Formats: sequence, structure tokens, C-alpha cells
Amino acid sequence: GTVTQVRRSEHQLTGPGSHGQRMVALELTLQMLPPSPVPTVVRRTLIDELLLPRLAVPGATIHLMQDPVHPSVVSVDRQRTPLEVPPARG
Repeated sequence: GTVTQVRRSEHQLTGPGSHGQRMVALELTLQMLPPSPVPTVVRRTLIDELLLPRLAVPGATIHLMQDPVHPSVVSVDRQRTPLEVPPARG
């Protein structure tokens, strides 16, 4: 989907990620691509603060998985659109 609108969570929530980084709670309005039977969906999610400039802007692409029975239910495909920056290895 394509991000059309971004809002902070109403309580401006943040929390630690799986690697100790800061995650920000956002509500994303996404325009769905054809052949989706729904034109837009709203998804609440946590995004690593380092990825905000890339993902939390209108026009950004978020890869989604859509429930075929309930098309307004989507989840982020984290293999194609990671929401956390992995730790350095070395």
C-alpha cells in the first residue's frame, strides 16, 4: 500500500524494540493497490525511529499481506518492509 496519511498514536506512545531501540506508535492510512476490493485501510503499528523518514511519509510504500476473507484486515509484510533496523554483527 501507499502511505497517504500518518498520525502519531493518540497517547504518543513509544517503547523499546527487540534490540533496545526506540519504537514509535503510528497510525498509517494506506491506499491499496488493485485488485484490492477496499480502496484504503488504516494500520496501527510500531516503527523504529530510524526508519521514520523512509516509512512514515506520504508516498512511502509499505508491503502488506491482506486477509482474503476480510480485505480491510492487513498486516505489514516484515520480510519486504522491515519495521526495525537489525543490530550490527561483527
